[in-house]
Amino acid sequence: MLDQVPARLDRAAVSRLVEVLLSQSNVTAAFVIAMMWGYGTSNVGPYRTTRVLTGGNSAPDAPISAEVVARLTKAVDVARHDGAVEGVPLPQQ
Repeated sequence: MLDQVPARLDRAAVSRLVEVLLSQSNVTAAFVIAMMWGYGTSNVGPYRTTRVLTGGNSAPDAPISAEVVARLTKAVDVARHDGAVEGVPLPQQ
């Protein structure tokens, strides 16, 4: 995957990479690419992305959470089939 990442990420490159990765059912890698772009050069990006993928575990060797991968997969399915707005819970009125 990393050999496909250009030296400078922009929205178009991220979009292309994410589409390729999702077509390969690699939601975890797609998430990582989106986080790389989203956090940019921020020092907190790797830490926060690790915390998300491990379900809050910050140990260096913590495994990626199967529950998190399932939730990311569901989020992609909802966004693609029902629209991005459906994936965001709205406050009850």
